Amino acid sequence: MMARLLFAVVLMVVSALFLWQFPPSAAPAIPHFDKLVHVSLFFILAACLHYAFALPHWLAFLLLLGYGVVIELVQGLTPSRSADGWDVLADAAGALSYYLLFACAKQVKRRVNGA
Repeated sequence: MMARLLFAVVLMVVSALFLWQFPPSAAPAIPHFDKLVHVSLFFILAACLHYAFALPHWLAFLLLLGYGVVIELVQGLTPSRSADGWDVLADAAGALSYYLLFACAKQVKRRVNGA
């Protein structure tokens, strides 16, 4: 129950951040910083989704990818934002990196426990 509530809160915060109308002057001086933000937020979203719902990893990844596409399409409809395919790729990289890290951690745990 708590994991689902956390997922809902994180999803709302991420949605608000991606749809917020940031002025161009608010962009950090670090090149491609927005891609790092996408990767990080989708890593966190994947972790929250994983613990909130017992979904196969491939399905959870596709849901997150679909969410990333929808966010970009909505951004493309706003006057001060634009859709960016590279953002979707960064979203996918964040979600995929979570599931790969989880799979690796699971393998290490099996080896340590001798199973």
